[in-house]
Amino acid sequence: MSFFNADILVSSTDGLLLKDLGDNATTPSSGYGSVYVNDDAIYFKSDGGNTTNLLTNNFPNSIETINTIGNTWVAIPSNTKLILLKSCASGGGGGGPGTTGGDSGGGGGSGAYSEVYLKSGDIASNPYLNISIGAGGTAGSTEGNGGNGSDLTIKFASSNTDTSGDQISLVDPGKGGYHGNNYGRGGINGKLADSSIDIGIGIILNGRVGDQGRDQGGSTSNNYSTGGNGGDSMLGCGAIGATGSTNSNFLTGEYGGGGGGGVSNSSSNKKLPSAGATGVCFIYFY
Repeated sequence: MSFFNADILVSSTDGLLLKDLGDNATTPSSGYGSVYVNDDAIYFKSDGGNTTNLLTNNFPNSIETINTIGNTWVAIPSNTKLILLKSCASGGGGGGPGTTGGDSGGGGGSGAYSEVYLKSGDIASNPYLNISIGAGGTAGSTEGNGGNGSDLTIKFASSNTDTSGDQISLVDPGKGGYHGNNYGRGGINGKLADSSIDIGIGIILNGRVGDQGRDQGGSTSNNYSTGGNGGDSMLGCGAIGATGSTNSNFLTGEYGGGGGGGVSNSSSNKKLPSAGATGVCFIYFY
């Protein structure tokens, strides 16, 4: 036995079949709720107009963590209906210690954060994701500012060697901290304004500015000065700045955090800054 109209089929062999509306359903009358299919996903809509995707209120089928410098390709499983991408670009390096006792470098800024949702219509027939992660900014020399971090980009790819696919998102990195003889300013954070989401929907958040160091100015010895801490990212911590007895690279940051600044105890006794942390991308397949 079966029941059929243009939009609904109930069959003893195929079960309940609903036509894909290709759009959101209208809000039902008071006291009713509706179940419908849109873009290969099933939804419930209340009489208050609230819509719930019934396929995404579950745990992801698989999760991938990518934090390797360079290009990485991840195959998209054939049954994927939704992809969630959470990523931070790399952090800026910590500023150098400076020359005068009491100088200290600023911490590097952390990379911006991006969260992107890709529906089945966005994924289409693309078989791979291409994630490109750049290195964190280099640690500054004695009178050198920390290096800037590198962009993180995500693209679709036609193969596990393709780097020319459509760009999904670009995430801006943190910038390097200034050295202790250049005011020791903290590095600028990765910016929303310099990032983009090109496919799908989502949000971008600024990273965090690195902590301020110190420009002593006079000739002195100061074993109590510390380098600026690196800015924390949304997915990781910044490095701790150097102290009078410990290099910053003893306690490094992670997942897009900024590097810690160096410190100058005297003209001949300096503790080193650290590089910014590599970026990261977490991929959730539903």
